[in-house]
This record gives sequence, structure tokens and C-alpha cells, in this order.
Amino acid sequence: MIRYLIPFLIVFGLSSCTKKEKVEVQVKDDAWVETTAEIVNIGIFEDNTWMYSYRYEVTESTAVNNEGIPIKGPIEQHTMIEGKKPIPGQKIKMRYRKDEPIIFELLEEVKFE
Repeated sequence: MIRYLIPFLIVFGLSSCTKKEKVEVQVKDDAWVETTAEIVNIGIFEDNTWMYSYRYEVTESTAVNNEGIPIKGPIEQHTMIEGKKPIPGQKIKMRYRKDEPIIFELLEEVKFE
């Protein structure tokens, strides 16, 4: 009996040493700032693809450009969608990263005509 118990304990002990724990990395909520974007610069291409921009201020940004000047906005992000015209001038709740304000997330859906 002991003859089988010792190898079992050795294997069990080694397997518990190599056990990997799951580590979750989360971005702190204070890394994000909520603001409002406006839909601007709406245009259409010949293939019925609509182009428009999100314009938003980044007054709480901690980012700096290549010359060391703080980035405070406004920032415009451009996007395209096929076959749907966004409602001009609409305001959309969004959030951006303080340290990298070009990274953003829409908190509301864009409405289309």
C-alpha cells in the first residue's frame, strides 16, 4: 500500500506545483472619460457607401504629441458604412482613453435616416 502511496504523493505534489492560475487584467474605469461626440462631415461615394466622422473633445486627455504638446482636441475619427446615411449633427455618448484619446468606445448607437 505504501509502495503505491509514495509515487501518488510525488505526482500529486508536482502537479500542484505546476498548476497555472488564471490572471485577469482589467483596465481601470478611471482610465476612461465619458464625453459626447457629434456626427459631422457626412458624404457619399458612388457605390452608396457613406462616410462620416465622430468629432469629440478630449479635455481630460493626458496624452502628448511628438513635440510634447498636450492633446486636448477636438479629435475626429472617420468611418464608413454601406447604404445608410447617418442623421447629421446627432450627439452620441462615448468614452475615450485618457492616455490614448484616439481609442474610443461608443456608448450609444448611431441613428440613420
